[in-house]
Amino acid sequence: MLSKDSLQFLDDLKANNNRDWFLDNKKRYESYKKDYHLFIASILEQMKSLDQSLEPLEVKNCTFRINRDIRFSKDKQPYKTNIAAWLSTNKNRKNSPGYYIHFEKGSSFIAGGVWCPETDELKKIRQEIAFFYDDLEAIVNNPTFKKEFKEITREENNVLKKAPK
Repeated sequence: MLSKDSLQFLDDLKANNNRDWFLDNKKRYESYKKDYHLFIASILEQMKSLDQSLEPLEVKNCTFRINRDIRFSKDKQPYKTNIAAWLSTNKNRKNSPGYYIHFEKGSSFIAGGVWCPETDELKKIRQEIAFFYDDLEAIVNNPTFKKEFKEITREENNVLKKAPK
């Protein structure tokens, strides 16, 4: 479990998301980073027992840097204010399927799948969904599934504007 100090660091960072504040709080960041890695290690240990393909993963393969890539972003805040992990089934291959865990005050979620697959992989994924659409529909509409996972949500800014070719 994350310490209160780590969560407080993220709250403070959210209120002061700038380089000067971050440099002044470098020791707090180092403490947060250690706690973050221990937290992800505990999650990874539990996940390995559920999914054997995660066995070769180490914490360093699953964590993210705190710095944001702001080159093409309208939001120029330099630091991430969430805790996240990507547990991929293949640590050496880009775009492998995996589990994404995101902790953020008021906006936590868990997701699974493939992030930005290459064109040929995306076609295969869409083909499989089309082949087993009725099965997928039955699973998602199953009362037990709905009770456990509520509704599947989607972010409107991540939805295709037009159908694929």
